[in-house]
Amino acid sequence: MTKIAAGPAARVLIRAARPGDIERLRDILNTEILTSTASWTTAARTSQAMTDWMEDRVEAGFPVLVAVDQGTKVVGGYASYRPFRTGEGYAGTVEHSVYVHGDFRRSGMATCLIGALLSHATEAGKRLMIGGVSSDQLASLHLHRKLGFREVGRIPGAGHKFGKALDLVLMARSLLPGNAAPHLH
Repeated sequence: MTKIAAGPAARVLIRAARPGDIERLRDILNTEILTSTASWTTAARTSQAMTDWMEDRVEAGFPVLVAVDQGTKVVGGYASYRPFRTGEGYAGTVEHSVYVHGDFRRSGMATCLIGALLSHATEAGKRLMIGGVSSDQLASLHLHRKLGFREVGRIPGAGHKFGKALDLVLMARSLLPGNAAPHLH
């Protein structure tokens, strides 16, 4: 999958992640783990853990996509999705994750990455995409709303990081034609 989209500050190339991207993906994730509440994980990931993660996703048929800034040729972000829960009844529902390096925020990368995930999941016959967002991540909540996700649940105090309790906001978007799903209105 290769897709070029125009972001506000740069042209963005979306492509499948490659083994040579692992170190950059690890660095992007570890920055979020160590400095923000975008990830509630507290231990930095190793290169091997990231390699295993990517191989597991790809073997299971799920995408791992990167956003490349066409000006600098730097991978500025990545995204993937996986099953929301185990069990056959959940087969049509996926949960996504998106991480963008601080240097590329507001460049359109996250929008392009989520758009590519939505396209991939729709083509794969999925019905619903979920995003679990920390309630203090206002930019992420705004982005999800802009892309047609709706808040469908909030779990107060579901997480804890940096000495504070965090609420988990569940954002959902139907992947059905016309984004029509009466239960999301």
